[in-house]
Amino acid sequence: GRDHERDLLSEALRLTEEGQQTTVHVQGRSGMGKSSLLRRFLQDVERMSGTFVLEGRCHLNESVPFKALDGVIDGLSRLLVATHPNAVAAYVPKQVSFLLRLFPVLARVDALAAAAESLPDGVDPNEIRRRGIEGLRELLVKIARRSTLVLWIDDLQWGDLDGASALAELLR
Repeated sequence: GRDHERDLLSEALRLTEEGQQTTVHVQGRSGMGKSSLLRRFLQDVERMSGTFVLEGRCHLNESVPFKALDGVIDGLSRLLVATHPNAVAAYVPKQVSFLLRLFPVLARVDALAAAAESLPDGVDPNEIRRRGIEGLRELLVKIARRSTLVLWIDDLQWGDLDGASALAELLR
């Protein structure tokens, strides 16, 4: 009974596959099946070759930095660890040192860790944040140029201001 909604999601995916950044906002009352619809749709998408789905979820009572991106970054780390190191080397962003300072879990990725340099003490936290998000954006863009990339953040309404700001910068 969700053919219309699936058609809209398929159209957004088609635009993405054509190289157009696309944002879809799914909303409705709690318990309507929004998450189930998206989960089933994205499971089908993941079966398609060359498509990566990075999934995150915000929780009301969770308090972590950039909680809107927390699960996405964890998924990105798992994806890159499982990717051949030569391919990952092509994704390394210029701001990799700031990226790893902002999201330390990405240091699990050998190619990223090897390319990073130590940042001097006393670097302004706002500069770390700005350049770290810039590095994340560059990394995601490089991946998206080679494969279809889907980010799904469930329950974004429970996100934090830092995560919302970072997400806005990623989507600009």
